[in-house]
Amino acid sequence: MEIKELFKELERQTKGKEMIFYNSGMFDLQQQLKFGFFPLGSGVLLNKEKSLIKNATVKEGGYLFLGNDFGTICDYLKNNAITLTEGESGNKTVAKILRFFENNGIKEKLNCSFFTNLHLGLRIVGTQTKRKVNLENEYIALCKVFFEATIEYINPKLIIVLGKETMESLKEMYNTLPEKWAKNKKATFEQLAENRNDYITEINLHNNRTLKLICAHHFSMLDTNKNKGRAIYDNFLNELRN
Repeated sequence: MEIKELFKELERQTKGKEMIFYNSGMFDLQQQLKFGFFPLGSGVLLNKEKSLIKNATVKEGGYLFLGNDFGTICDYLKNNAITLTEGESGNKTVAKILRFFENNGIKEKLNCSFFTNLHLGLRIVGTQTKRKVNLENEYIALCKVFFEATIEYINPKLIIVLGKETMESLKEMYNTLPEKWAKNKKATFEQLAENRNDYITEINLHNNRTLKLICAHHFSMLDTNKNKGRAIYDNFLNELRN
């Protein structure tokens, strides 16, 4: 499927929803920036044109990497995410993603990887790591609908959940996920690594489909934290090498 079709679906899903974004302290990314809901994806990293969606496609049956959100408007623009090209990015997380795949000899897996975030839009207030406005239930519901639509489009064989904040947000949407993922549990990666079922699980979607899901350290903190719950990091890397 061409990526532009995914853009059209995002436009349809968010049409007339501006106040939902605003009330949740979020900026309607698609309408204002004319950009998509993901910074990377199959076809995008390999596309040397400044327009990321030109001739870009998504390969089915690959890996879906899931973060929590796109951060603040200021940082998003400053990091120049819109003009991302292979091997060159002002976005520190993107640069670390590229180095991770390169250093582990799995660069070819980028061709079947799709990077997105659970929450649409950009934070109007707050910082990259701290939200100041609570998300509205209607907004969360919209994000869940679009997340599942994205899964149907790209049909991944595996979802990789990046970081504790994303795990906690997913747990709020899907109660059947491990209890240790709940925000009030405040489980560390060391504690998650104690039980394999706490970092390798399944997600139950609305169409009665189940999909394998694993948790991993966020790329932005991977070098610092990969030895915290080392079994989680090793499993993550083994999944990509298989």
